[in-house]
Amino acid sequence: MAVSPGHVSLRLCEYVVPLRITRGGRLSPHIGTTLRGGFGKALREISCVHPGETCQGCPLGARCAYG
Repeated sequence: MAVSPGHVSLRLCEYVVPLRITRGGRLSPHIGTTLRGGFGKALREISCVHPGETCQGCPLGARCAYG
């Protein structure tokens, strides 16, 4: 697919993750934020070429999948 300069081509996917509660208890009212944070952490772990550093000042900048 040809992409105009200054534009990024994105492929979007939707995932459905069925969850089953196996013990009694309460879910946080912020469960969506918690799950999003977990997915973000996993994405950084598999895509970051400079683990242990912050994203600020990274030489890859906008080319990074996580950033």
